[in-house]
Amino acid sequence: MNKWFYPVLFLFLACSAHERKIGGEEVYKGQPITAENKTEFADKTVRTLFRDSPKGFQAKAYHPPLGSMKRIGFMFFETIIQPTRDGLSHEQNYFFTNHAKQLITEDLYKRWLKRLEKINPAIKFVQVDTDFVNNKTYTAYTEDFIDYSSKLGESLLPEDIQFLEKGKMTSMNNLMMPRKFKDLSLMSAPLANFLGDTKPSDYHKYWINDVATELNLDAILLVYSEVEWNKAAPNALDPKKMNPEGAQIKIESTISIPYKRFQKILSENGFSAEVNPGTTAFRKYESKAFLDLKIQKPLEGQKSKDAFYSFIGDNVFTSYETMTDLIATKMEKDLLETLK
Repeated sequence: MNKWFYPVLFLFLACSAHERKIGGEEVYKGQPITAENKTEFADKTVRTLFRDSPKGFQAKAYHPPLGSMKRIGFMFFETIIQPTRDGLSHEQNYFFTNHAKQLITEDLYKRWLKRLEKINPAIKFVQVDTDFVNNKTYTAYTEDFIDYSSKLGESLLPEDIQFLEKGKMTSMNNLMMPRKFKDLSLMSAPLANFLGDTKPSDYHKYWINDVATELNLDAILLVYSEVEWNKAAPNALDPKKMNPEGAQIKIESTISIPYKRFQKILSENGFSAEVNPGTTAFRKYESKAFLDLKIQKPLEGQKSKDAFYSFIGDNVFTSYETMTDLIATKMEKDLLETLK
Protein backbone atom coordinates (compact mmCIF):
# COMPACT_ATOMS: atom_id res chain seq x y z
CA MET A 1 0.00 0.00 0.00
CA ASN A 2 1.29 3.47 -0.86
CA LYS A 3 2.79 5.19 2.20
CA TRP A 4 0.70 8.30 1.50
CA PHE A 5 -2.58 6.39 1.59
CA TYR A 6 -3.37 6.98 5.30
CA PRO A 7 -2.23 10.62 5.45
CA VAL A 8 -4.32 11.46 2.37
CA LEU A 9 -7.26 9.45 3.70
CA PHE A 10 -7.09 11.23 7.07
CA LEU A 11 -6.94 14.63 5.36
CA PHE A 12 -9.99 13.70 3.30
CA LEU A 13 -11.88 12.61 6.40
CA ALA A 14 -10.85 15.72 8.32
CA CYS A 15 -12.32 17.91 5.60
CA SER A 16 -15.44 15.86 5.00
CA ALA A 17 -16.43 14.83 8.51
CA HIS A 18 -19.66 16.29 9.70
CA GLU A 19 -19.57 19.32 12.00
CA ARG A 20 -22.20 19.05 14.70
CA LYS A 21 -23.71 22.13 16.31
CA ILE A 22 -25.61 21.90 19.58
CA GLY A 23 -27.52 24.70 21.33
CA GLY A 24 -26.90 28.42 21.07
CA GLU A 25 -30.05 29.26 19.16
CA GLU A 26 -30.53 32.54 21.04
CA VAL A 27 -28.57 35.75 21.41
CA TYR A 28 -27.83 36.86 24.95
CA LYS A 29 -29.49 40.22 25.66
CA GLY A 30 -28.18 41.10 29.07
CA GLN A 31 -30.72 39.18 31.14
CA PRO A 32 -29.80 38.53 34.78
CA ILE A 33 -28.28 35.10 35.37
CA THR A 34 -28.85 33.15 38.58
CA ALA A 35 -27.66 29.78 39.84
CA GLU A 36 -31.12 28.41 39.04
CA ASN A 37 -31.28 29.53 35.39
CA LYS A 38 -27.57 29.42 34.43
CA THR A 39 -27.66 25.98 32.82
CA GLU A 40 -30.78 26.89 30.85
CA PHE A 41 -29.23 30.13 29.57
CA ALA A 42 -25.97 28.32 28.75
CA ASP A 43 -27.85 25.82 26.60
CA LYS A 44 -29.77 28.58 24.82
CA THR A 45 -26.96 31.09 24.23
CA VAL A 46 -23.80 28.96 23.84
CA ARG A 47 -23.33 26.88 20.72
CA THR A 48 -21.07 23.82 20.97
CA LEU A 49 -19.34 22.63 17.79
CA PHE A 50 -17.27 19.51 17.10
CA ARG A 51 -16.37 17.17 14.26
CA ASP A 52 -18.50 14.08 14.07
CA SER A 53 -19.72 11.43 11.69
CA PRO A 54 -22.56 9.01 12.44
CA LYS A 55 -21.08 5.80 11.06
CA GLY A 56 -18.16 3.85 9.68
CA PHE A 57 -14.50 4.80 9.57
CA GLN A 58 -15.10 8.48 10.31
CA ALA A 59 -17.11 7.69 13.41
CA LYS A 60 -14.17 5.72 14.78
CA ALA A 61 -11.70 8.43 13.79
CA TYR A 62 -13.59 11.15 15.63
CA HIS A 63 -14.71 9.11 18.61
CA PRO A 64 -11.51 7.67 20.06
CA PRO A 65 -11.21 7.58 23.85
CA LEU A 66 -9.52 10.94 24.25
CA GLY A 67 -8.31 10.24 27.74
CA SER A 68 -8.58 12.55 30.70
CA MET A 69 -8.24 16.26 29.96
CA LYS A 70 -6.93 17.43 33.28
CA ARG A 71 -4.36 20.03 32.30
CA ILE A 72 -5.14 22.69 29.70
CA GLY A 73 -2.90 25.56 28.66
CA PHE A 74 -4.68 28.91 28.28
CA MET A 75 -2.29 29.73 25.46
CA PHE A 76 -3.99 32.35 23.25
CA PHE A 77 -6.27 35.33 23.92
CA GLU A 78 -7.27 37.79 21.19
CA THR A 79 -9.69 40.71 21.10
CA ILE A 80 -11.05 43.19 18.59
CA ILE A 81 -12.58 46.13 20.45
CA GLN A 82 -14.52 48.85 18.61
CA PRO A 83 -12.62 48.25 15.37
CA THR A 84 -11.89 50.68 12.59
CA ARG A 85 -12.41 49.54 9.01
CA ASP A 86 -9.10 49.44 7.13
CA GLY A 87 -7.83 52.24 9.37
CA LEU A 88 -10.94 54.42 8.95
CA SER A 89 -13.54 55.23 11.57
CA HIS A 90 -16.78 53.82 10.19
CA GLU A 91 -19.15 55.76 12.43
CA GLN A 92 -19.09 58.99 14.40
CA ASN A 93 -18.30 57.44 17.73
CA TYR A 94 -15.87 56.94 20.58
CA PHE A 95 -12.79 54.83 19.86
CA PHE A 96 -10.07 53.56 22.20
CA THR A 97 -6.34 53.95 21.60
CA ASN A 98 -3.99 50.95 21.48
CA HIS A 99 -2.99 51.62 25.08
CA ALA A 100 -6.60 51.56 26.25
CA LYS A 101 -7.44 48.49 24.15
CA GLN A 102 -4.58 46.55 25.70
CA LEU A 103 -5.65 47.47 29.22
CA ILE A 104 -9.20 46.40 28.39
CA THR A 105 -7.96 43.17 26.75
CA GLU A 106 -6.02 42.29 29.89
CA ASP A 107 -9.07 43.11 32.01
CA LEU A 108 -11.23 40.73 29.93
CA TYR A 109 -8.52 38.07 30.12
CA LYS A 110 -8.48 38.33 33.93
CA ARG A 111 -12.25 37.86 33.97
CA TRP A 112 -11.71 34.58 32.14
CA LEU A 113 -9.03 33.51 34.61
CA LYS A 114 -11.28 34.37 37.53
CA ARG A 115 -14.06 32.19 36.13
CA LEU A 116 -11.80 29.28 35.19
CA GLU A 117 -10.47 29.17 38.76
CA LYS A 118 -13.98 28.13 39.82
CA ILE A 119 -14.06 25.11 37.53
CA ASN A 120 -13.87 21.67 39.16
CA PRO A 121 -10.42 21.37 40.82
CA ALA A 122 -9.78 18.15 38.88
CA ILE A 123 -9.19 20.40 35.85
CA LYS A 124 -6.32 22.90 35.83
CA PHE A 125 -5.88 25.77 33.39
CA VAL A 126 -2.21 26.70 33.01
CA GLN A 127 -1.55 30.42 32.51
CA VAL A 128 0.92 32.23 30.29
CA ASP A 129 2.03 34.57 33.13
CA THR A 130 2.93 31.75 35.52
CA ASP A 131 4.08 28.76 33.45
CA PHE A 132 4.57 29.61 29.78
CA VAL A 133 6.98 32.51 30.32
CA ASN A 134 9.39 30.15 32.08
CA ASN A 135 9.39 27.70 29.19
CA LYS A 136 12.29 28.26 26.76
CA THR A 137 10.45 26.75 23.80
CA TYR A 138 7.57 29.17 24.32
CA THR A 139 9.68 32.30 24.91
CA ALA A 140 12.17 31.66 22.09
CA TYR A 141 9.55 31.35 19.35
CA THR A 142 8.25 34.28 17.26
CA GLU A 143 7.50 37.71 18.81
CA ASP A 144 5.71 38.79 21.95
CA PHE A 145 2.71 41.01 21.37
CA ILE A 146 3.56 44.71 21.50
CA ASP A 147 3.51 46.22 24.99
CA TYR A 148 1.62 49.51 24.75
CA SER A 149 1.42 49.98 28.49
CA SER A 150 4.97 49.85 29.90
CA LYS A 151 5.59 53.55 29.23
CA LEU A 152 2.02 54.82 29.44
CA GLY A 153 1.04 53.16 32.70
CA GLU A 154 -1.75 50.92 33.93
CA SER A 155 -4.52 53.53 33.92
CA LEU A 156 -6.51 55.16 31.14
CA LEU A 157 -5.18 58.51 30.02
CA PRO A 158 -7.26 61.53 28.88
CA GLU A 159 -6.34 60.87 25.25
CA ASP A 160 -7.21 57.15 25.42
CA ILE A 161 -10.86 57.74 24.51
CA GLN A 162 -11.26 59.67 21.28
CA PHE A 163 -14.32 60.82 19.42
CA LEU A 164 -13.73 60.40 15.70
CA GLU A 165 -15.79 61.61 12.80
CA LYS A 166 -16.85 59.06 10.22
CA GLY A 167 -14.12 58.33 7.67
CA LYS A 168 -11.25 59.69 9.76
CA MET A 169 -7.96 57.83 9.28
CA THR A 170 -6.51 56.42 12.49
CA SER A 171 -3.36 54.56 13.55
CA MET A 172 -5.26 52.33 15.96
CA ASN A 173 -4.79 48.56 15.78
CA ASN A 174 -7.82 46.30 15.71
CA LEU A 175 -6.37 43.02 16.96
CA MET A 176 -5.07 43.07 20.54
CA MET A 177 -3.56 40.56 22.98
CA PRO A 178 -2.30 40.74 26.54
CA ARG A 179 1.38 41.45 27.16
CA LYS A 180 3.68 38.38 27.19
CA PHE A 181 1.38 36.55 24.78
CA LYS A 182 2.81 35.36 21.48
CA ASP A 183 1.52 37.08 18.36
CA LEU A 184 0.67 34.35 15.86
CA SER A 185 -1.69 36.51 13.82
CA LEU A 186 -1.02 36.75 10.09
CA MET A 187 -1.25 40.15 8.41
CA SER A 188 -3.74 41.34 11.06
CA ALA A 189 -5.85 38.20 10.65
CA PRO A 190 -6.36 36.68 14.12
CA LEU A 191 -4.96 33.30 15.01
CA ALA A 192 -8.56 32.19 15.60
CA ASN A 193 -9.00 32.21 11.80
CA PHE A 194 -6.39 29.45 11.50
CA LEU A 195 -6.61 27.54 14.77
CA GLY A 196 -10.10 28.25 16.08
CA ASP A 197 -12.07 26.03 13.73
CA THR A 198 -13.18 22.44 14.31
CA LYS A 199 -11.04 21.19 11.42
CA PRO A 200 -7.50 19.95 12.20
CA SER A 201 -4.97 22.75 11.71
CA ASP A 202 -1.32 22.59 10.66
CA TYR A 203 -0.76 26.24 11.61
CA HIS A 204 2.27 26.31 14.00
CA LYS A 205 1.37 22.77 15.05
CA TYR A 206 4.95 21.69 15.81
CA TRP A 207 5.65 24.59 18.16
CA ILE A 208 2.28 24.19 19.87
CA ASN A 209 2.97 20.49 20.32
CA ASP A 210 6.48 21.05 21.71
CA VAL A 211 5.23 23.57 24.29
CA ALA A 212 2.33 21.31 25.26
CA THR A 213 4.66 18.32 25.64
CA GLU A 214 7.16 20.20 27.81
CA LEU A 215 4.41 21.63 30.02
CA ASN A 216 2.56 18.29 30.17
CA LEU A 217 -0.62 19.73 28.67
CA ASP A 218 -3.52 17.57 27.52
CA ALA A 219 -4.97 20.40 25.44
CA ILE A 220 -4.74 24.14 24.76
CA LEU A 221 -7.36 26.90 24.96
CA LEU A 222 -7.79 29.77 22.52
CA VAL A 223 -10.28 32.59 23.19
CA TYR A 224 -11.21 35.18 20.56
CA SER A 225 -13.57 38.09 21.33
CA GLU A 226 -15.18 40.95 19.43
CA VAL A 227 -16.78 43.94 21.17
CA GLU A 228 -18.40 46.74 19.19
CA TRP A 229 -20.98 49.44 19.75
CA ASN A 230 -22.68 51.68 17.21
CA LYS A 231 -25.36 54.28 16.85
CA ALA A 232 -28.34 53.44 14.63
CA ALA A 233 -27.38 53.60 10.94
CA PRO A 234 -28.64 52.38 7.53
CA ASN A 235 -27.73 48.82 6.68
CA ALA A 236 -24.88 48.75 4.14
CA LEU A 237 -26.53 45.94 2.14
CA ASP A 238 -30.06 47.30 2.37
CA PRO A 239 -30.27 51.10 2.97
CA LYS A 240 -34.00 50.79 3.63
CA LYS A 241 -33.20 48.86 6.83
CA MET A 242 -31.62 50.33 9.92
CA ASN A 243 -28.97 48.62 12.03
CA PRO A 244 -30.13 48.96 15.63
CA GLU A 245 -28.27 51.10 18.13
CA GLY A 246 -26.44 49.15 20.77
CA ALA A 247 -23.48 46.91 21.52
CA GLN A 248 -22.55 43.56 20.02
CA ILE A 249 -20.32 40.94 21.64
CA LYS A 250 -19.02 37.73 20.10
CA ILE A 251 -16.89 35.16 21.91
CA GLU A 252 -15.33 32.05 20.39
CA SER A 253 -13.33 29.63 22.54
CA THR A 254 -11.70 26.46 21.26
CA ILE A 255 -10.13 23.59 23.20
CA SER A 256 -7.69 21.74 20.94
CA ILE A 257 -5.53 18.64 21.25
CA PRO A 258 -1.85 18.93 20.18
CA TYR A 259 -1.14 16.82 17.12
CA LYS A 260 1.25 14.33 18.76
CA ARG A 261 -1.26 13.50 21.47
CA PHE A 262 -4.03 13.06 18.92
CA GLN A 263 -1.69 10.96 16.75
CA LYS A 264 -1.05 8.72 19.77
CA ILE A 265 -4.80 8.39 20.37
CA LEU A 266 -5.35 7.37 16.74
CA SER A 267 -2.49 4.88 16.87
CA GLU A 268 -3.89 3.28 20.03
CA ASN A 269 -7.18 2.83 18.18
CA GLY A 270 -5.76 0.96 15.24
CA PHE A 271 -4.78 3.73 12.83
CA SER A 272 -1.43 3.82 11.09
CA ALA A 273 1.37 5.62 12.90
CA GLU A 274 2.00 7.44 9.61
CA VAL A 275 -1.16 9.47 10.09
CA ASN A 276 0.03 12.99 10.86
CA PRO A 277 -2.99 15.05 12.00
CA GLY A 278 -2.94 18.72 12.81
CA THR A 279 -3.88 20.39 16.08
CA THR A 280 -7.38 18.96 16.46
CA ALA A 281 -10.32 20.67 18.15
CA PHE A 282 -12.01 18.84 21.01
CA ARG A 283 -14.79 21.43 21.31
CA LYS A 284 -15.48 24.93 20.06
CA TYR A 285 -17.92 27.24 21.86
CA GLU A 286 -19.60 30.30 20.35
CA SER A 287 -21.79 32.91 21.98
CA LYS A 288 -23.21 36.22 20.78
CA ALA A 289 -24.87 39.11 22.58
CA PHE A 290 -26.73 42.23 21.59
CA LEU A 291 -27.32 44.92 24.18
CA ASP A 292 -29.99 47.48 23.44
CA LEU A 293 -28.11 50.59 24.58
CA LYS A 294 -28.46 54.24 23.73
CA ILE A 295 -24.90 55.33 23.00
CA GLN A 296 -24.27 58.57 24.84
CA LYS A 297 -24.05 61.79 22.88
CA PRO A 298 -20.37 62.75 22.65
CA LEU A 299 -19.31 65.65 24.83
CA GLU A 300 -15.96 67.33 25.35
CA GLY A 301 -13.90 67.02 28.48
CA GLN A 302 -12.40 64.28 30.63
CA LYS A 303 -15.49 63.90 32.82
CA SER A 304 -17.55 62.97 29.78
CA LYS A 305 -14.93 60.41 28.71
CA ASP A 306 -14.80 58.91 32.19
CA ALA A 307 -18.58 58.68 32.21
CA PHE A 308 -18.54 57.00 28.80
CA TYR A 309 -15.98 54.41 29.92
CA SER A 310 -18.04 53.68 33.03
CA PHE A 311 -21.11 53.32 30.82
CA ILE A 312 -19.34 50.81 28.56
CA GLY A 313 -17.85 48.97 31.54
CA ASP A 314 -21.11 48.73 33.46
CA ASN A 315 -23.02 47.43 30.46
CA VAL A 316 -20.77 45.84 27.86
CA PHE A 317 -17.92 44.39 29.91
CA THR A 318 -20.26 43.18 32.64
CA SER A 319 -22.26 41.29 30.01
CA TYR A 320 -19.00 39.92 28.59
CA GLU A 321 -18.20 38.48 32.02
CA THR A 322 -21.63 36.83 32.17
CA MET A 323 -21.02 35.29 28.75
CA THR A 324 -17.69 33.83 29.91
CA ASP A 325 -19.55 32.30 32.85
CA LEU A 326 -22.06 30.64 30.52
CA ILE A 327 -19.35 29.33 28.17
CA ALA A 328 -17.31 27.99 31.10
CA THR A 329 -20.40 26.17 32.36
CA LYS A 330 -20.63 24.25 29.07
CA MET A 331 -16.87 23.77 28.92
CA GLU A 332 -16.69 22.32 32.42
CA LYS A 333 -19.43 19.80 31.67
CA ASP A 334 -17.68 18.53 28.52
CA LEU A 335 -14.26 18.31 30.19
CA LEU A 336 -15.61 16.42 33.17
CA GLU A 337 -17.03 13.85 30.75
CA THR A 338 -13.46 13.00 29.72
CA LEU A 339 -12.55 12.17 33.33
CA LYS A 340 -15.17 9.44 33.70
